[in-house]
Amino acid sequence: MATVIKGWKVMLLTKEGKESGMPSEQVGWQMDKEPDIRDGVLIIRNGLDTHGVPLCIIHSFSIEAVMAE
Repeated sequence: MATVIKGWKVMLLTKEGKESGMPSEQVGWQMDKEPDIRDGVLIIRNGLDTHGVPLCIIHSFSIEAVMAE
């Protein structure tokens, strides 16, 4: 049986969040597993909302598969 991927969630932790002891949080959703980085900014889509986060404030980010049930 094949595993079906429904989409990809974007997880993000800023440097400030890391210093405060906060965990990574889901900030967006995309249909492609590759990050969208342009001119030093991580582009994040969340529904119809699209925004960018400068790479200089990001401690870490990941793009994780969400499996269909």
